[in-house]
Amino acid sequence: MSTRPRRDVPAASRPSPRRPTRVAATLVAAALLGAGTPAAATGAAPTATAPAWAKPGSVTPMSAMPAGADAVVAAETSSPTPSPAAPTTLALPPATASIDIAPVVDLASPVTPLVAPVAELITRTAGVDGAVARDEAPTEEQYTLSGDVFFEPNSAALTARALDELATIAASLAEEAPSAVAVVGHTDSVDDDAYNQQLSVDRAAAVQRELVARVPGLAVTTEGRGESQPLAVEQGSAAEVDRARALNRRVEITATR
Repeated sequence: MSTRPRRDVPAASRPSPRRPTRVAATLVAAALLGAGTPAAATGAAPTATAPAWAKPGSVTPMSAMPAGADAVVAAETSSPTPSPAAPTTLALPPATASIDIAPVVDLASPVTPLVAPVAELITRTAGVDGAVARDEAPTEEQYTLSGDVFFEPNSAALTARALDELATIAASLAEEAPSAVAVVGHTDSVDDDAYNQQLSVDRAAAVQRELVARVPGLAVTTEGRGESQPLAVEQGSAAEVDRARALNRRVEITATR
C-alpha cells in the first residue's frame, strides 16, 4: 500500500471545527420556549429574539446560515411545549330546573297527658260485729252478710238477726230501684267441695226469698260458688285459720244501678 505524502497546511488557513456559539445556542433555546433570551445566560437585554433562520424543530444547513454564524441544530426539548389550558366548563342546571326539598318532619313526639286512670271510689261501712258490710260505688253497691251471723251452723236457715238486717237492706233496694240484683253464696274449706257448693246455693236462695218477699217485683238472681273464691287464706295459727274461715263464710248481695 502506497503512502500518500501529507501536505502541511498552515494553521491560519486550516478550517476550524464549527461549534455552536453560546449566543446562538441561547437564542435557539429562547425561540423553542417562546420567550426572550434569558439575560442571565447572555448578558443581553431580555428583549432579544432568535434570528429568523433558527426555526424550532429543524436543522439549519450551513449554506442557509449568515456569514460568520455557526451551524446550530435546534433540537426539540425533552419537555413538549405546554398547550393552552382548555376553558373550564361549568355544569349549570337548566333555567326551568326545580330543587327537590324533602318534606319537613316534625320530630317532636306527641305529648301524652300524665293523667292516671281514675279508680272507682268505693266507700265501705260495716257494723261493729261485722254482721253486714256495705261497699258503695257510683255504679253499684254490695252488701256482704256474715254467714256466722245470718245462718245457723251448717244450715241455710236464717237467724233472727238476719231477718232484721235483710229488712233494712230490702228497704234500701226498694228506694234505689236497682236494675239488677245478684245474690252469691260462699263457704269455707271445711267439708268436701260438693257439700260446700250445695250449702252456698241454699244460703243464696234463702236470702233471695226474703228480699223478694219484702220488695215485690224485685229481680234477684242467685248463684253458689262454694269454697272457690275465698276472701282470706286459711293458713297460719289456729286463731288465724278461724278468722279466715269466718270471713269466707258469707253471702254477697250486689245491686247494679
